[in-house]
Amino acid sequence: MPTEPNGLEPIEPTVCAHCETVITPDEYGRSYVLDGEESCRVCYEHGWWCERCGERCSSAMSASILTEDGEATWCNPCADYYAEYCNSCGQSCTNDHHETHEPEEVYEYGYKPYPVFHPARPATTRTEPYKMPEFGVLTDSDGRKVRRADLLYIGAEVEVESDSNTSAGVALWRDRFGSEQDCYLKEDGSLDDGFECVTHPRSLESWREFAAGEFGAFLSDLQRIGYRSWDRHNCGLHLHLSRDSFHGPAHLWRFVALIALNPVQAKRFAGRSSGYADFDSLNSGRLISKTHGNTSRHSDAVNLSNRDTVEVRIFRPSLKAATVLGAVEFCHAAHAYSLAASARDVYTGAFSWAGFVRFVQSGDYPAALARFQRVGLMGGFDQSEGN
Repeated sequence: MPTEPNGLEPIEPTVCAHCETVITPDEYGRSYVLDGEESCRVCYEHGWWCERCGERCSSAMSASILTEDGEATWCNPCADYYAEYCNSCGQSCTNDHHETHEPEEVYEYGYKPYPVFHPARPATTRTEPYKMPEFGVLTDSDGRKVRRADLLYIGAEVEVESDSNTSAGVALWRDRFGSEQDCYLKEDGSLDDGFECVTHPRSLESWREFAAGEFGAFLSDLQRIGYRSWDRHNCGLHLHLSRDSFHGPAHLWRFVALIALNPVQAKRFAGRSSGYADFDSLNSGRLISKTHGNTSRHSDAVNLSNRDTVEVRIFRPSLKAATVLGAVEFCHAAHAYSLAASARDVYTGAFSWAGFVRFVQSGDYPAALARFQRVGLMGGFDQSEGN
């Protein structure tokens, strides 16, 4: 039997996954891969090269995408992850292309552009398969293993309302930001006359700068012209954490359990109890199933139905940047606390709300700690103040 130049034996004959004909290896036993499956040479040569990842794909698996450099052919996995349908272009496009045309003032509810990470998210590759696709070993461009906690970015949705001044709020956003690199505005079905301000994902340090700067000023401006958030029962503050920042299902389970199994304390910190953030469905009998991707509902206090994020929906919204930042720090601290804990800690009681409070006290979470103190969560429940 002939061998390849490196001494390997040719592959055995197999069936093409696309046309179902027998693949006859050539004298060197070469095989072809199309759409991630073994292919005959004819099907392979009729495929397309994805202009983003460089993989070969069939016409059925290709998509036309508008990029900053013009139209490109991408494979469907790249198109699904790195491009979004754009209301302005009427076609799938990248964020770079989206910047070249005038944004909408307030997008419809389903609008979801490709996220702009602050700071830029490092490129990673999943090198080890896992039964849950968001987990597994991640490596950087040099092949070094990436610590998942370093991939934690948090994005916010702040819902606000005005009695009659929606256009003035949109004008403020346009004057303050001018583009969608930091945040954008969307409609929401729960709002009567307002919008939700959606931020792009940020690291904790970036959030602190953002809250102290442009974003905090924008919220103050909205409050000055009559917008309200804290005292509107139909408004919420939802925070999205990068799903791939969790170190496996056990870490995700502990994170959800900390919030779900301490509803009184979590609601006290959050400032509200709402049907838009349901704790009842997150009982201990369902937590494991939900963290493995089953039966999660959008209205759960911690919504696990999103592909790329874990959404914490419990918070009462505020036009005070310090309150929003306190919620961001709360989620960051809960992520770190649940990562440091073990299953033994959970079952022996060492993983508890009291332990979480001590963790926040000992860490660098001043905005969250201030909120704990303000609402009386340091050692009791005897205080009650506003945002």
